[in-house]
Parts: sequence; structure tokens; C-alpha cells
Amino acid sequence: MKFFTKQYGTIMGPHTAVEMVRMGLPDDIEVSEPMLTGGEWVKLGDIDLEEACRKEEQLNRDIAKAAANYKQNTNPPKCLHKWSWGAFVFSGIWGLFNRVYWPIITGVVLGVICGLIGSEISGVAYIAMFVISIVLGINGNKMAWEKAKADGVDSQDFDKGQKGWQKAGIVVAIIYGVIIVTIIIFEVVREFSYKSNDNYIYEELPEDIGVVDSDEDAYDNYIFGSEDYEDNQDVEI
Repeated sequence: MKFFTKQYGTIMGPHTAVEMVRMGLPDDIEVSEPMLTGGEWVKLGDIDLEEACRKEEQLNRDIAKAAANYKQNTNPPKCLHKWSWGAFVFSGIWGLFNRVYWPIITGVVLGVICGLIGSEISGVAYIAMFVISIVLGINGNKMAWEKAKADGVDSQDFDKGQKGWQKAGIVVAIIYGVIIVTIIIFEVVREFSYKSNDNYIYEELPEDIGVVDSDEDAYDNYIFGSEDYEDNQDVEI
């Protein structure tokens, strides 16, 4: 708002409503404000300055919001169409901090269903959560930006916030990857070692030595075979 004052034939202004209150002008001074008086000159005492201050504050907020929306639409975040490691790795936690609540709600619902039905569907629940993580990785930045834009968050500030999530997600993803690769290598080496030891044992044993495959074989054959073993003992005596 722009208030003009006229005193002793001198016009001064423009002044905001807050400035008019602070100046403490007398009520008989003439003022004019296009939005309130239509350009006519009226006595200051005929104007409710407190109401004018409230309207002025609301107008300033609307202008600031419109300016922010214009800036958001003309300068969208750089990360808007990029993969979000933060959303992919942390999903529910990331959603809480970015006001995207459906992933954690879905996780809670799946957990309750698994608890009621049993572990038979736990595999399906894990697959569903993995699919949700992929969806968040692809569209997480877009979902978070819709919430942030409604709150008037600047695109640069949004980029900075998501950059922190991106770094944390990459670090955790690398740690998970190292652990998984280590486990796979360990299992492969252990399986190879078992097979190598088995081949070595079977190659070294003589052909006439029986192999104990079960408890029944052990009872019937005892290492060399019961009958062959007794014959060998008789020959040595």
C-alpha cells in the first residue's frame, strides 16, 4: 500500500501502513491511498490503520509467494530429473524428512501383514520394498520438490538439501555393495575349497578301499569291507 499525506498544501509520500503508524500523525491530517480511498483525500482518523497493516502484510506475502513461484518455475532444481541415491537407500527415512510419507506407510502395512499371516509372504514384502526403492530412486526428487515448492523453498536450497542425501546414499550403497561382494566371494571360495578337497581325497584313495557313504555302509563295510578285512588278517597270521 502507498499512503500519501497532505498537510498545509504539501503532499508527502508514499508511505506504507506500518510507516504511517510509526509516524504518529494527527487524525485530522489528510491522506490518500488508491486501494482504500480510491484516490480521494480523507481524514486519517477515518482509516483503520491496523486493518490496513494486516492487508499490507498479506499483500506482501502474496507478492513474495508469487515471486518464489515464478523463480521456481523458471529455475527448477538441477537434481529434479536425476537418480536419487538418498531416496533409494533410505526410502522411508528420506520420505519422513521430505514429507513423502507413502513409502514408510507402505512399509508399516507390509510389516503388519507379515506379522499377521506369517513369514510365508516375507519374500513378497522384500520384493515390494525393493520395487518401492527403485521408484523412489527414479522419482524421489520430483516428489520431494512438489512438497518443497508448495512451501516456497528455493530451488537452490532444495538442491543443497538433496545433495546431502545423495552423498549419504552413495556412501551407504558402496558399503552394502562391498559387503555383498565379500559374502559372494567368500561363498565361492569356500565351495571351491570343498570341491578341491573332495577331489583330492578320492584321487588319493586306492581303488579297493570302500567309501563310506552312510551309516549303513559304515556298519556293513567298516573301512575295507568286513569279509576282505578278515581275509587279510588271516593271511598275515
